[in-house]
Amino acid sequence: MTAPTHIAFGILCGSLANADYWASGACALGALLPDLDHPLSSIGRVFFFISTPLNRLCGHRGLIHSVFLWFPVLLFGVLIHSPRLQWLAIGALSHV
Repeated sequence: MTAPTHIAFGILCGSLANADYWASGACALGALLPDLDHPLSSIGRVFFFISTPLNRLCGHRGLIHSVFLWFPVLLFGVLIHSPRLQWLAIGALSHV
């Protein structure tokens, strides 16, 4: 999928979970986060200083594209009562 389709699907998942405007934005950003490990992705080109070393370390579609990373992030957001982190993780899970 491309960045616009990831964003659209993240917003759709957020709206199904009754997200407001800002939470939908967090879902959209979260939907792009798993591609941070690819330097040529939309978010990877913006954050190239993170993307390039992360790609060398993990490769594309490694740990960053895993439920094993994003589900614990969601649970951590619930534990510390951080709605922003929860919506970000929901968006990332929609990507995965």
